[in-house]
Amino acid sequence: MGNALTTLLWIMLVWLVLAAVALTVATITLRRMNRVVPGVRSTAPVTWLVSPSRPARMHRQLRSLGVWVTHPAPKSHHELWAELTGEIVATDGQLVVAARSNSRIRPAELNTVAARISRLEDLAARLRSLDQSRPGPSSPLPPSDAIEVLEHRLENLEQAHHDLEDLERRFAHDSQPGHNPGHGPVNGPVNGPVNEPGSTSA
Repeated sequence: MGNALTTLLWIMLVWLVLAAVALTVATITLRRMNRVVPGVRSTAPVTWLVSPSRPARMHRQLRSLGVWVTHPAPKSHHELWAELTGEIVATDGQLVVAARSNSRIRPAELNTVAARISRLEDLAARLRSLDQSRPGPSSPLPPSDAIEVLEHRLENLEQAHHDLEDLERRFAHDSQPGHNPGHGPVNGPVNGPVNEPGSTSA
């Protein structure tokens, strides 16, 4: 009787350990899935993975944006991409704070975060387009409104890219045979004297 009870206790203990391990693994997996950027912890509740609430939907929107920004890996402007992912993580933190704010100011706080998410999505799309066209240099962001500064830098990069394409088109046009840049068509011989009206040649 004693041996059977001991065996039963050991079996229960093993099951409890296995259940604890499974629960730990599941928790770690869910927390990793809940990250908006791979490798960076999120303070958002794990329930936001499936919750229909507005903050949860916004969190999942940031998760999708984080995945799109990091996969595939960028080919150029790596500092800009790093700063963009940093802003995604920071916005997720602001979302958590807004969701926990007083019910009277919560809608306004969530609207502010929603506007930031829209700006980040626009920046990501523009930067991806620029990344797929031509690599270029970048410099660190100054400590100010990072998203606004990032927008200005991206606008400058896009303008520089358009200017370079315009120069290439002009160069290709000027290099065409028979094209004399800066002058109109030339009639008659290029070399030799030109007789003035009324004069006779010797």
